[in-house]
Amino acid sequence: MAIITMKDYLGYINNVYKLQEYTVSLQTNRYNSLDTRNSFFGTVNGVLNVYNIALSTSISATWMEEVDFKKKCRPEYNQVFDILNQVTFNRPRDLYRFFAILRANVITGTWVAFESSLTAIFMKIAETTEVKQLEQKNLERILKRIEKMSISEDTIEQIKQDSQIIKTLTNKHISLPDKINLVIKKFKNSYPTDRNLKKDKTFLDFYGFTRNTTHSNGVSFATREFDTNIGLFKVKENSAVNYVTPENTLIMVKELIDIYKAFIDLIDSDDIIIDRSISHMYWLLDVEDVDTDGEEDGE
Repeated sequence: MAIITMKDYLGYINNVYKLQEYTVSLQTNRYNSLDTRNSFFGTVNGVLNVYNIALSTSISATWMEEVDFKKKCRPEYNQVFDILNQVTFNRPRDLYRFFAILRANVITGTWVAFESSLTAIFMKIAETTEVKQLEQKNLERILKRIEKMSISEDTIEQIKQDSQIIKTLTNKHISLPDKINLVIKKFKNSYPTDRNLKKDKTFLDFYGFTRNTTHSNGVSFATREFDTNIGLFKVKENSAVNYVTPENTLIMVKELIDIYKAFIDLIDSDDIIIDRSISHMYWLLDVEDVDTDGEEDGE
């Protein structure tokens, strides 16, 4: 196991800062601050800031004698200094485990931000008929799975005819891949020529797959291969996911940011697109002309 030096540590923290600066630079005055085309970047920056706080403050536990931490850290970090100062990493393995948990949180937080923001865009641009078609498609997938079960044909038919069961099965759920495909379908001919659409879709599949391994403690639940713009990744079922390294984490997050930027550049509209997942914060902010009545946009 390689030893992490303070120089390596500080260099990496500086790279996180650079990614934060890049993320914030993509926000624009063209949109309302709560528009998802701005709020996504703010949310991702928040995730990275928490990551940076944890990385920076852990210096106090690892190299306390080498760094006068309170004098060198950003002022807002001092509030957590006393808590994290109680943590001591007596072995390199403890430090690596701590870092791995932090990286998992970064992947999860940024993916949730993407999923929530993409859903807001989907609800804005999708026609009512398109939404209904996707709901019906989802229902048909569920019914096909039921038909493959060891259930009598009469029971299957009863399920299909029971409106309450059908309502429960659909539950207006539309998968993220279906939402992504609809957004791409609408603007496919306008997708940036400097990006590979096929590989971008593969990357999103890869990122979502990686995020879901948090449910299995970083162990892959399937054998998969992902050929993305940032490299080829292969995983085996029941094997540890070992590609979420410190460097790869930042590369993956930046690629997710760039794909999202490509998506929002397709939408030539100044109409506000609200991410409903942050609607509970409206009352905390000075926001004008924001529809918060709970009605879905585009319906």
